[in-house]
Amino acid sequence: MQITFDIHAAIFREKTHLILIAQFSTVKQISKKKFYLAMLFCLGLIYCSSQTYIGVSLGLDYSKVEEQFNDVGFRILEPGFSNKSMLFGLRVEQSIGNSFFLSLQSQYNKKTVGATDRGFLPLDALEFKCIKSSLRFNWVPMNALNLGIGLHNNYISEINRVDNGNVQYKISGKVKEVGIGFSIGYIFKHFFLEFDYANGLGIVGSYENSKSVKPIDSFGLSLSYMIEVIKRSKGKKVNCPRI
Repeated sequence: MQITFDIHAAIFREKTHLILIAQFSTVKQISKKKFYLAMLFCLGLIYCSSQTYIGVSLGLDYSKVEEQFNDVGFRILEPGFSNKSMLFGLRVEQSIGNSFFLSLQSQYNKKTVGATDRGFLPLDALEFKCIKSSLRFNWVPMNALNLGIGLHNNYISEINRVDNGNVQYKISGKVKEVGIGFSIGYIFKHFFLEFDYANGLGIVGSYENSKSVKPIDSFGLSLSYMIEVIKRSKGKKVNCPRI
């Protein structure tokens, strides 16, 4: 009798366990569905009651490039933020309420930095090809002035050796840096003037002598021309900075 009772009790516990797991799985799926539906609903509200702008940007980039341990053995000769280069790219803005908007920006720049190495014929410089991207949350505290903070990404596609003004060959590349960015800007009709600072915090993925340079810090000054591509819906007014 005792053995039979123990068997039935074990079967009962197993069935109860399976039922609880099934119920938990169902609740989890329902919670996921509710979460996704809530996200879609919020995004729909943002989309329907806000504006989207897209534009082109042109500006200057002042970078601080420093070497660290590298297999190539080169050394950077330009100190501080002395390296200047042109940049150009695209910018997208999405208003998300009264006096707030998100901005996504991606800019390309090519910089040549004075450097040397331990070779028999020392190199003259290094050429960096970079794509500088940012995602920022922006606040417009007064009139057309705005402040932004967000994530920064710098992708170095190539680092090339330069001798006598001519690019010789690639010595490193595919370096992915992440950091944090800050900005202050001024909006005037379709134009957006922005001054930003990007602080490189670390390298998250790279190949081919990825330890050649430290994460790059930079100051940037850019002017963008923005065009409204999605207008706000009729109804409740959204205080967009470009009204």
